[in-house]
Amino acid sequence: MTDAPAILSVVSAGPMVSIQDVGRPRHRRFGIPASGPMDRRSAALANAAVGNDTGAPLVEVSAGGLGVECTVAAVTVSVVGGSFLVDQAGHRHTGWCVRTLGSGERLDIRAGPAGNWCYLAVAGSLRVGQWLGSAATHVPSGRGGGVVDVDTELAVDRPRVARELDGVIDPPTLATGPGDAARPVVIRIVPGPQEHRFVAGALDRLVTGPFRATAGFDRMGLRLEGPDLELADALSIPSEAVTRGA
Repeated sequence: MTDAPAILSVVSAGPMVSIQDVGRPRHRRFGIPASGPMDRRSAALANAAVGNDTGAPLVEVSAGGLGVECTVAAVTVSVVGGSFLVDQAGHRHTGWCVRTLGSGERLDIRAGPAGNWCYLAVAGSLRVGQWLGSAATHVPSGRGGGVVDVDTELAVDRPRVARELDGVIDPPTLATGPGDAARPVVIRIVPGPQEHRFVAGALDRLVTGPFRATAGFDRMGLRLEGPDLELADALSIPSEAVTRGA
């Protein structure tokens, strides 16, 4: 550990890369979502892999990828989640790893065979802004730690270099592997208050037909491709708040 901060300069960043922590609960009555990681398990494991509290702030990386250069000092980092690929100073690694970045070294994270989200955790304390007691980014407003763009500088206070941790992390059995991308998954649903707005037979197609996840997604929702689910009167359904998982 050193007193001088380490600096990770962002040289490339896909859409929806942001700072997240465990989130800000107990504010939904004010219209403020909890935010936090899309993959909470992977985020917690990424922090644990470098000796941080599991709810500490870290970088959530989308399938668009992220590239950082360690411009000041050295620091140990972890990359956890999905089946992403990691390039460190020209050496390629699979995701689910811990690597130590020396001054001047670059780390690139890009999408691999499966998974939409992974996490970059740093051994130390990521210096980020907070909103309502949390660094989790509320993406539409940009409040919290903030969206990570090109030229963002990520300062790491009290950075730790732990080369003895460098290596591969064994992913949990629920982690998505390269062969899982086409594996069918059964999802349970609860009919909502607008079920009577669908034409006859539409709900039967919803629960019997196969659907495929598309690339149309963000932190709020995911678009599926499958049988048509026709509405009898689409304009009669107002926009309203929904709970997690709807």
